[in-house]
Amino acid sequence: MKLIAWENWSGIIFTYVRKVKKRRKAHANKEKYQEQIFENGDSTLQLLARSRGLLLLFPSQWSDQEKTRVNILFKNFPQIKKIYNEVIRLRRWYKPPKGKTTYQKTRVKKKFKIKEMIKNLVKSNIEELMNIAHTLKRGLSIPTTAPETLSSSSLESKYILLSSSI
Repeated sequence: MKLIAWENWSGIIFTYVRKVKKRRKAHANKEKYQEQIFENGDSTLQLLARSRGLLLLFPSQWSDQEKTRVNILFKNFPQIKKIYNEVIRLRRWYKPPKGKTTYQKTRVKKKFKIKEMIKNLVKSNIEELMNIAHTLKRGLSIPTTAPETLSSSSLESKYILLSSSI
């Protein structure tokens, strides 16, 4: 499994290391180093460094300039986009319900949603995401019936079972 995760990250790591080595070699030889400049004016190293903080935010919180930077980042590093989307999906799962819905109704639905997310995290073959999936799987007891098929009485019984197990 570690080999698969390494293959996913190797493109990003090797790009960074290669760029740094070329820059240092040019500086040692007192030559000018010509970097790839993206349409927003960032070099590859600047793009990676400046995007770090953006990946902690939800897309709705990005400014126009930040959206441009992230689009360039995702276009050049699709592995980062895949990981970012999974992490955002997981963060949204933790948000409490809004409006008139109760925790009793959403709790069972969230259990099924997390089960699907665990499957997606395992399928990603990225070691860090697989570790998150393992932690979630170990910490949750997931019901076996789909939320659409639950009647109000079975919903109440599932809620009682879930609340007694937690």
